[in-house]
Amino acid sequence: DNGSEVHEVIFNREMTEEFADITLAEAKERAMDALDTTVVADDITEDVLGKYYRVSGPELGRYVLVDEYERLGARTDSEDVLITARSL
Repeated sequence: DNGSEVHEVIFNREMTEEFADITLAEAKERAMDALDTTVVADDITEDVLGKYYRVSGPELGRYVLVDEYERLGARTDSEDVLITARSL
């Protein structure tokens, strides 16, 4: 979401392993140990949900095929900014 458009992103295997900080072999092993594939998805979701990223790559309709990504800093809360500004 860039404020005016929503895109879904697609990572290749290598970028997915880097992004999620887990290899495919490790993910398969964890899923087999738990007898549940959602344990891996839940861990990845917990790590990335609510975080901001900048991605770049070719756009195909609503999809972006990610060539590069960057994790951005935490979003600044406007209330915190106002409190800080008033204290100066």
